[in-house]
Amino acid sequence: PSFFDCTGIEPCFENDGYILYLGRLDKDKGVINLIKAYEIGKFETPLYIVGGSSGDGEYERLKEYVQDKHIENIIFHGFKKSHDLIPLIQRAMFTVVPSIWLDNSPMSVLEAMACGKPVIGSDLGGISEQVSSETGILVEPNSPEALTDAIAKMLSYGDRLSVIGKKCREMVETVNSVDRHYTSLMSIFRSLCTQTLQQHKD
Repeated sequence: PSFFDCTGIEPCFENDGYILYLGRLDKDKGVINLIKAYEIGKFETPLYIVGGSSGDGEYERLKEYVQDKHIENIIFHGFKKSHDLIPLIQRAMFTVVPSIWLDNSPMSVLEAMACGKPVIGSDLGGISEQVSSETGILVEPNSPEALTDAIAKMLSYGDRLSVIGKKCREMVETVNSVDRHYTSLMSIFRSLCTQTLQQHKD
């Protein structure tokens, strides 16, 4: 698995009562399905969408959809640099990663978990390995209905979100630690070197 350096990122197990999407607004990120989930669920909890900027085709298309359908409680924050993004993650209830393509190992998942936040993620690609029942909820890809159910379920957790958040931080500090990544890579390299030497001897 990819490594993530948590140094300098304080986990936050409290929240300011909003849900967060962060990342590119390309079609393959499935953000339209998240917006449609809000259309279906009519959630009162604000959804912050962080990414993209005015003039970008997909950014404008998504904003237009929200306006045309009169979907409430969705706020577009545009692109944010890391020093502004981390505080937004820290104060979120949880994040949503609704990708519809085979994301290998999204940094947005690891960033959220490092901040102590549960994740709702599509059950495909590397996301299936990053998110478990202890750290969030996996959902059927490309399904606004599945996202609606998962959001409603996560919102019902209340104080349990902090318990899940602590598991998230623990996972990043262990499974995705820099030291473990280095040790695992060196083990592979040594194994390959040993095999190569043995083949030359044979």
